[in-house]
Amino acid sequence: MRISISHLLSAKKKVEFILSTHPCPPKDNRTFSTWSHCNNMVVSWLVHFVFVPIRQSVIGMDVALDIWNNLKIKYSEGDLSRISNLQLEGASLN
Repeated sequence: MRISISHLLSAKKKVEFILSTHPCPPKDNRTFSTWSHCNNMVVSWLVHFVFVPIRQSVIGMDVALDIWNNLKIKYSEGDLSRISNLQLEGASLN
């Protein structure tokens, strides 16, 4: 799943939102509005990329990096067949 999402975000030029390379600027910074818009787009993609039961665990989170890290911690060392199923579901969203 990580590779599929990474490729999607890379193609959309938004992968830095899950790689910790584009942190949230202060709210009074002139780039905050743009960052917020892009972050919200990535949050939406991440939330809709996962199964509904998994979605429930991240639905209230509003920072893409936090969602990514939450999913990575919970599912990185999971059952290989479950990971495969998640990848197949993600592929069907494209």
